[in-house]
Amino acid sequence: MNEIHDHVEYLDALVSHARLKCPPGIPVNALGFSQGVATVSRWSIKGKTPLQRMVLWAGGIPPELDAATLLAWQDKHIDLVLGSDDAYAKAGDLDAMAQRLITARVPHKAHLFEGEHRLEPVLLEKLMSRA
Repeated sequence: MNEIHDHVEYLDALVSHARLKCPPGIPVNALGFSQGVATVSRWSIKGKTPLQRMVLWAGGIPPELDAATLLAWQDKHIDLVLGSDDAYAKAGDLDAMAQRLITARVPHKAHLFEGEHRLEPVLLEKLMSRA
């Protein structure tokens, strides 16, 4: 568990440093890809940095984040993304993650694109431009 704590502290410190060069009030958005989905998910719950948008791409929300914990996401913009030919996850995994968010009453959108375990630039740009 020390690794999770270290990741959370590092990401909070990174954002604090980046904010020194940004105008006040700039929202923080996060993209988690593959195993990074778990990292971003945990950071959003355990960290000090408020996130406005999270794009959770080709990975899974950690099992320890139960419905009561996920209530903290009710004010965030959540996008779940998966490629139709992802070698590591299937469309059913995307549906299961979406169901966890429905159970926790977290607004979200699920996106299944034609492709493999990779970022799809056109969809990514579309999602991040909504921020």
